Amino acid sequence: MPINYLTATIKASPLFMKLSFIVALLLFPICAFSQVTITGRILNQPTTKPVPNVSVFLSNATIGDNTNAEGRFTLNNVKPGKYELVVSALGYDIEKRVIVVSNENIQVPDITIFPKAIGLNEVTVRAPKVDYERQRNYDMFKAEFLGNTKLAAECKIINPELLDLDYDVKTGTLTASSVDFLTIENNALGYRLKYLLTNFVLNNADPNDKSFAYSGTVLFENMAGTAEQQEQWKQRRQEVYEGSQMHFLRSALNNRIEEDGFRVWRLAANMKRPADSIINEKIRVYNILKKDDKKYKDSLSVWLGRQKMPRFYPTLIEFQLNKADIVNNTAQRGKFSLECSNDALYITYNKHRHFDRVGMGRLSEAANKSTTVVTFNDPEAFFDSNGSVYNPRSLSFDGAWLKNRLAGLLPVDYEPAGSAIADGDSSLVNNLTSKLKKLTDTNVVEKIYLHCDKPYYAANDTLYFKAYVTQAETHRPSQLSGVLYVDLADASNKTITSIKLQLSNCMARGDIALPATLQQGNYRLHAYTQLTQSNAPEYAFDRVIPIVSANNSLPAANSANRLVKKARPVIQFFPEGGSIVAGIKSKVAFKALAPDGLGAGAKGVVFDDKNKEAGSFSTTHLGMGYFMLDAKEGASYKAVVTFANGNVDTLQLPKSTEKGIAINVGDVTRAFTVKINANKAFYKDNRDKIFRLMVVSGGELTSYVCKLDKPELTLEVIKNELRTGVATITLFTATGEPLCERLAFVQNDDQLKLNLTRSQQDYQPREKITISMNVVNGKGEVAQGHFSASVINEDVVKVDENNEATILTDLLLTSDLKGHIEQPNYYFTDPNDKTAADLDLVMLTHGYRRFEWKKLLNNGYPTNAQTPEEGLQISGRVTTNSGKPVANGKVSLLGKINGLMMLDTLTDANGRFVFDRLSFADTVRFVVKARTATNGSNVKIELDKPTAPVLLPLAGLKTDDAIFAGKDMQAYLQNNKQYTEEQGKFGFNKVNALKTVTIKEKKDPAAGLIHSQNLNGPGNADQVVGPKDLEKLQGYANLYDALRAKVVGVQFMNNVMVSRRAGISKIDAAKDNMLIVVDGITMDDYPQFLTQLQVENVESVEVGLGTAYGAAYGPRAKGGVVIVTTKTARGNNLYTGYAPGIVTYTATGFYKAREFYAPKYEAATTNSTMADLRSTIYWQPELTTDTRGNATLEYFNADGKGTYRVVIEGIDADGNIGRQVYRYTVK
Repeated sequence: MPINYLTATIKASPLFMKLSFIVALLLFPICAFSQVTITGRILNQPTTKPVPNVSVFLSNATIGDNTNAEGRFTLNNVKPGKYELVVSALGYDIEKRVIVVSNENIQVPDITIFPKAIGLNEVTVRAPKVDYERQRNYDMFKAEFLGNTKLAAECKIINPELLDLDYDVKTGTLTASSVDFLTIENNALGYRLKYLLTNFVLNNADPNDKSFAYSGTVLFENMAGTAEQQEQWKQRRQEVYEGSQMHFLRSALNNRIEEDGFRVWRLAANMKRPADSIINEKIRVYNILKKDDKKYKDSLSVWLGRQKMPRFYPTLIEFQLNKADIVNNTAQRGKFSLECSNDALYITYNKHRHFDRVGMGRLSEAANKSTTVVTFNDPEAFFDSNGSVYNPRSLSFDGAWLKNRLAGLLPVDYEPAGSAIADGDSSLVNNLTSKLKKLTDTNVVEKIYLHCDKPYYAANDTLYFKAYVTQAETHRPSQLSGVLYVDLADASNKTITSIKLQLSNCMARGDIALPATLQQGNYRLHAYTQLTQSNAPEYAFDRVIPIVSANNSLPAANSANRLVKKARPVIQFFPEGGSIVAGIKSKVAFKALAPDGLGAGAKGVVFDDKNKEAGSFSTTHLGMGYFMLDAKEGASYKAVVTFANGNVDTLQLPKSTEKGIAINVGDVTRAFTVKINANKAFYKDNRDKIFRLMVVSGGELTSYVCKLDKPELTLEVIKNELRTGVATITLFTATGEPLCERLAFVQNDDQLKLNLTRSQQDYQPREKITISMNVVNGKGEVAQGHFSASVINEDVVKVDENNEATILTDLLLTSDLKGHIEQPNYYFTDPNDKTAADLDLVMLTHGYRRFEWKKLLNNGYPTNAQTPEEGLQISGRVTTNSGKPVANGKVSLLGKINGLMMLDTLTDANGRFVFDRLSFADTVRFVVKARTATNGSNVKIELDKPTAPVLLPLAGLKTDDAIFAGKDMQAYLQNNKQYTEEQGKFGFNKVNALKTVTIKEKKDPAAGLIHSQNLNGPGNADQVVGPKDLEKLQGYANLYDALRAKVVGVQFMNNVMVSRRAGISKIDAAKDNMLIVVDGITMDDYPQFLTQLQVENVESVEVGLGTAYGAAYGPRAKGGVVIVTTKTARGNNLYTGYAPGIVTYTATGFYKAREFYAPKYEAATTNSTMADLRSTIYWQPELTTDTRGNATLEYFNADGKGTYRVVIEGIDADGNIGRQVYRYTVK
């Protein structure tokens, strides 16, 4: 909690034999740079009315406000962290609230303040009593509260009369508190402090053994001053910060101890001296016992002697300690421990690394401004990722860190010079922000992820999946596209299965039945939306799916020799920031690849142009690694590389830049440290110029401004400012020229937390499982979201976790990078320092997919005309016979979807038309009719054909061994064989052999009508005009004229047909014409449609003259029905023209996903004779949390014993994603 708190003990040290100081300080959170606003309202408790002019501020910070007439306050520019919100008003009790600030604005619930209770007692008036000792007490108070430094000399307490001071002569104790806020002007640092002192205790009885402590609430206000004063204050604040405990703590957490100017040595503990806790307890006991028995005086003397023993040996262990030596991870993520095995830390600071050796006896001298000894009162001190200490009394300091007291106190939101300062007010920033916004608005990209029930499959199995479609930058559920296309293709990219799914709230579920005839090998699961296909096909979902078959044998594990001698691997070099700069030690990453596109082992030596060795390197993870190169001016370099298969290659390194600047990014706990290095030539030409560091994360740009006032600058980019995922870090000149760039991966702890619980650890086969899930977001708030769950028997389906593609790997990592990322889940399964370092190699060796700055600044990204496909659509173009577009043409669409559907539209100036937002399942045949604006029918209709998806190269698709080798699929394949056989025993998935049957000819009344869609049954009509009849009628101009010559009992008038047998007393052709049905589609509004059909395009006509045959078609067919079957109905053409201006079109609709079959063993006899050998135990594509973040998963185990693996993945409305793997045992 950010209140100011300090305790100190001042005593004679047995080690130093001079006065020294030990102080325990509460270290405050180190805040980031987001601009958050806190608002709220203050109410009076008795009246519940707003209270104006109330002081509201964040303790230990520079942020405060007074309430307006409505009692409202606004605190702007608050950085993330934990604060104490303080409410103070004259005549009211002080109210405090703990506020945790993240990256979103906060509306504080109404705060009620209470009037101070005033007791009225009898008052006796006496002459005022002069407190002659107050000045002495006040002087003692100031000396310890403000300190005795030059800074303290410039501090003044404006209202000391608010202090209550009391000195107890017997105990030598001074206590103090303030009745209201003390106003302290710190003219040294330019702060005005409002300090409510709640407690101050100074024990001054023994000058050689005194202690003090104080606590309170403080508001920092920046003082107004001249430009010269402001510059002086800025410089002094920087001086106070440099080398302070705050500076050291940040450096330690960021692994920059040595780089930031600290030298840390070890001071070994005196192992002969007992711990203080033991010594103090013994002295306490013997002090009591000696009163009754003098013999205990000797024991007391012994322990008093041991108390005087030095805590540490006077000899320093002169070995530089770094983060790895003193900072450890704990079981709790984001919490770290500082420890030194009971030894003390001897810390010296000099920003130029010119270290003094301060003797132990000189630590407390005024001349010591560089050295501090840190001792541990507990075995370790705990810190969080922001630098806040969990147990502040665990640390004590001797030396430089003790001297400043309150006069040297900096606010929690202080950031030193050289830190990245958010800069959003410049023409460059505005221009870049505008360019980014234009890109995201006009070049919209969606990411697609498919959660599959298993990592691999067998022929005759079913692949179940859940699809998630998100906005590329924010990962929020995309509400744009309504159609998802999912294809399964073989290794040659030949499509095996293709389905369309209707997206609802960015999600869809589907399945693909894998034919038993599938050949064993690698297959490609590809998913995309038309928006992705048009704007950014590289963002489509792509995954290699191995499919095994009982008809093939598996390759032996590790049988693939990927690096045979004849195969030549390749290696590429990637200087950090883009180039090697002469005169600067540069990081050069590299990646070695085998011919199959996967990482290869390699090592090498770097030589300059004089053949002198300049460095060496070797791969550290999946063919990647890096080395440091100190390039000299005018020199060139080459690398001699030896690959794991023995091949040797010599390559020229990228040429170094003679005049340049470079960036080096360190990935540390709370921030990225960006070191900017300019070589001599560049610094000479650009000294004191302004540069801007641009960070793009989650589609948002953050700018940091810095002045090149020295060749090396170090900036901090706080991770909490950024969104988890890939970020770009680019250094620009003030005029907008990008100089150097690299990628960085932000791995914040902001994902959804899926907490799973069950009633027991072990289960029996076929036992019912109930798993309860509670989901919260990174802030600990309830999360309502959509999830999918898969349960497999891990003893049957072996899982290589590092190679898994998950919702985290796909949406956060691989979708944003060019090239293939091996073992993506390795970086997420157990994040640690090693995985973070390896992930940074991925950032250095892969490109960013979304954009390139130079191309973006030059308007190189076209505006895409593709609009989101909200539903299925039928589109095309209407032209004249000569090919000219027909503008304003009338186009009608007829189809049978839950009854007759008819839509109309007009063509545009280019003759184009579209019927969109359609929704239908399976396959539907449509009729499209077009006319000119003047109702002319002599037009051509060209329907758009579905475009084939863009399939980019996919690593590992064609190399079977690279996928299968090392994978233990034998258990799964064997289980699949047994499962298929067991199903066959009981008649499931069983193919019966057909006996030879001799067919004798028999006249079929429906001969020639096999494609008829007559609802009464093919041939059930009063008259049938079959194929042979129609051949004789082909001389007629159209079908209407042909039927006039053939059909009896029908009156032909005004191009329509009217039955004479319909029982109609007076024929009205406009109302009582026969219903025309073509290929199952009723032409309700097109009674003259037969005049548009050519006889040669028709296969058969069935005529029902009365209501007997018309009843099947409803009241509209009361006058009879004419059922036409065209020749196109028997073919596979998507669309065929019947006549000018009329075509039929067969469209594939949405696929309806099948339900996963999960048996329920409620009764003991359920399927008791059939073995349950499922490999996927349970699949639930839609698991939704309620308003409390809860959901429940229920299913039954199969017969297989072993470890069952539960995987749940999903997303909430804010784009937070989560994944949880859960295991239990079935015995």
